[in-house]
Amino acid sequence: MERKPLNIALVRRKFNPRKGGAEKVAGRFVEQFNARGHKVTVISEKFVGEETEMLKWHKVPRRGIFSWSKTESFHLKAQKILDTDNLRDSFDIVYSMCKTCPVDIFRVTEDLHPITLKLMHGPLAKFNPRHRSILKLEKQVFQVGGVRHLVSNSRMIKRQLIELFDFPEERITVINNGVDPTLFYPPTPEEKQRLRQELCFDDRFVCVFSAWNFKLKGLDKAIIALSRLPRQMIDKVLLVVVGGDD
Repeated sequence: MERKPLNIALVRRKFNPRKGGAEKVAGRFVEQFNARGHKVTVISEKFVGEETEMLKWHKVPRRGIFSWSKTESFHLKAQKILDTDNLRDSFDIVYSMCKTCPVDIFRVTEDLHPITLKLMHGPLAKFNPRHRSILKLEKQVFQVGGVRHLVSNSRMIKRQLIELFDFPEERITVINNGVDPTLFYPPTPEEKQRLRQELCFDDRFVCVFSAWNFKLKGLDKAIIALSRLPRQMIDKVLLVVVGGDD
């Protein structure tokens, strides 16, 4: 039985497939669904790309200068747009990649805020108006009626959703991020050896740590772990840190 083409709303505060992370995932989402004959309307503040018959953009006004929470501001404006002129009813699926509700499906693309606060900020951070608004919004999103289904990119995030928000496990699907083998693939032994020589790695055991946010991803834990190795092992291990953080 042939399925009819869908009309999908994709909610994402910034849409720029040329970047990495969640924005790259959003770009692939559009690319794959368009290739299957489904129309996608991106609801966002920023849109990088070209509109076509299969891809449209519905602009969300940016927050005002007196709005201190980008997350909450975008949520309210996006929902207002969806509720205007029965726009929500014109879509078969409202799929979100940012914190907003109600939506049909929400793909969790970033760390849950209780975890972020614990790792990145002190115990008083939860009293900050910005953090309080995000915590409140997450409680609204991750409850029955907020979203019909959640998509997580890891089993860890799925476990946190269940533990922190008591979200029904049967309504969470784990879809790991894909890897393009034409861009990312193991080097040949010869390439690997040549690169080690160019970077002066010698015969040491090399560990690579790559992240945009070192604190959130636990660079300090990696350094502490290495420091606890026996001295004769430390001299044979090299930690290579890749990223733009301090």
